[in-house]
Amino acid sequence: MPKDESFHEYVIDLFRNFPGITSRGMFSGWALYQDGIVFAIIAEGELYFKSDKDIQKYFEQADSHPFVYTRKDTRPITLSYWSVPEEIMENEEELAIWVERSVEASKRGYK
Repeated sequence: MPKDESFHEYVIDLFRNFPGITSRGMFSGWALYQDGIVFAIIAEGELYFKSDKDIQKYFEQADSHPFVYTRKDTRPITLSYWSVPEEIMENEEELAIWVERSVEASKRGYK
């Protein structure tokens, strides 16, 4: 699947007021970083934030879903990245909270 450049530009614009946000292409999407910590991915035209057992409840309460891809052998692989609800993307204050949670989840994963 080709990269959705327009969605990437939209997401980068969402983070225009957030310090330290960068992106780098990966496979058919992008990884998003805050100060060098991966906290999100853009895949298949959707934004996903890093999650772990400590914050997964927020994603579940928002009817979010995990990122799942299918391997060449047709086995589904579920990653610990969950979709970001549209209402969160449209609210800069809430988005900042979700970014902070996801950055912290990524940091916990490195320990």
